[in-house]
Amino acid sequence: MEQLTGSKTLAVGWAELDADYALKLPALFHPCLDALTELVSGTFDFFGMGRRGIAPITHYLEIAGGGEPVALGRPLELRCRVELFRAELPAASGGATRQRLLLDQRVALHAFRRAGSATDLGFDDGSGAPLQAGSFRLIQVFTRPFAPAAERPVTDVPPEFQALRERPFREPPPSLERMWLDAPGFREETPPGVLPLARVWGRGHTDINHHVTVAEHLRLLETAQAAVAHGAGLPLARHRAAGMVCLFRRPFFAGDVCAVQGRLLLGA
Repeated sequence: MEQLTGSKTLAVGWAELDADYALKLPALFHPCLDALTELVSGTFDFFGMGRRGIAPITHYLEIAGGGEPVALGRPLELRCRVELFRAELPAASGGATRQRLLLDQRVALHAFRRAGSATDLGFDDGSGAPLQAGSFRLIQVFTRPFAPAAERPVTDVPPEFQALRERPFREPPPSLERMWLDAPGFREETPPGVLPLARVWGRGHTDINHHVTVAEHLRLLETAQAAVAHGAGLPLARHRAAGMVCLFRRPFFAGDVCAVQGRLLLGA
C-alpha cells in the first residue's frame, strides 16, 4: 500500500482545553500518538517488531492549534495518514549523512465550535458548526534504541512493515538550520535575564522507551514561551503557543539536565 489511513473519534475533555476553550498543544500529543499507534498496530505487527528490539523513535514534530473555541464533550475526530520513506539524515553528532527509514504520520483534527462564550462554563447546547481544530505531524526513525551505537540504525524495512511501500522522501529532511532562519518582517525583542530556563528531568518525565516523553518537551517549551513573553511585558491573557516545531537529535533520560535557549521575535 502507498499509505495507511484511518480515523479515531473521542470526546473533547477538560484536559484538552484552555480558558478560551482552545485546544492545548501539549495535551494533543498523546491522543494523536495513541490514534496513530492503534492504526499502525492494527495493521502491522508493531509490538512484535518491538520485541525484536526495533522501534520508531521520534525525530520531528509539528503541532498546531487553530485557537478556535471548541465544544467541550463533543466529538474530536482524528483523521490519520501514515507513509514510509527513506531519507538521508545527518548523524546526531554532525558529519556525514546516513540513510534512514522514516515513518511519516499526519493527523488532521476535526471538532465542533463552541456555541457559547468562554464564560458559559461547561458543556454547551451542541449547535456549533464543525471546524478543523488543529494538525499534527510526527516523523519517526526506525532504530534499535538499546543496541550498541553502531548497530542502532535500521536500514532495511522490517518484515512487519513490508506491506507499506517505501518511497524516497519528497522534501528536504528537517534540519536545525532551516528551523532557525530569521522570519522576514520580524524584529528581536528577547528580554534579558529570562533564558536560559533550566530543567532537571526525573523518572516521572520518562516513557516506556526510557526516554523523556515528547509531551514533557512541549510543556517545557510552552513554559519558556510564557516566561519570555512575560519578561517582554506582553499580556499572557492574549498570547498562546499556537504552534510548535521540534527536531529531536538525541533523547533525554532521567537525571539529565537541560536549559531552554531562544529568542522572542515580534511582527511589525
